[in-house]
Amino acid sequence: MDVAFCPYGEYWEQVRKISVIELLSTKKVQSFKSVREEEISIMIQKISQLSSMGALVNVSELATTLTNDIVCRCALGRKHGNSNFGDLAGKLLKLQTTITFSDLFAWLGWMDNLTGFMGRIKKISRELDISYDQVIDGHLIHENKHDDPDYNKGFIYILLQIQKHHTNFTQENIKAIIMDMFIGETESTSSTIEWAFAELVKNPNVMRKA
Repeated sequence: MDVAFCPYGEYWEQVRKISVIELLSTKKVQSFKSVREEEISIMIQKISQLSSMGALVNVSELATTLTNDIVCRCALGRKHGNSNFGDLAGKLLKLQTTITFSDLFAWLGWMDNLTGFMGRIKKISRELDISYDQVIDGHLIHENKHDDPDYNKGFIYILLQIQKHHTNFTQENIKAIIMDMFIGETESTSSTIEWAFAELVKNPNVMRKA
């Protein structure tokens, strides 16, 4: 169970402590400064290339790619070029926050199955679960190797080290925490960046200073 939706109790306190001290401490956040700078530089280069060609710039797409790549490198330890963790997490978040028949009338819950709503949630959840399992397995395989130092970075590596000393901390717990990272960061951060660009366009004087 993740830290965002689990009830208050011993498990919540344990996971919150891990998140605050091990994953989101000031020192840990600063350690990923170069990752953020590198990915932002890549985005700026893309904007510059598109602008020089007179092409349209899809800010929403660029912002989503930026946040997805940053979260991937911080949470998973490396950029997964062909993955769509951020997209899947975003779709799952939108589905989970959609008002359904059962939200309005509990006795109409069967309509959510009839419309395929629950099927879509289960399908995306399965896809994410498989993807996370593959990433975790990759870390376990490369754990004692030195040919790919990226596997010794990221939140998953830290969580796997914690798991060694806490037998009640399972792989399902690890996946739930990483899911929180994608849902909590990708959607909200990309939206903030998109609105920041919109404000710059509306205020040319500020954009020139930027």
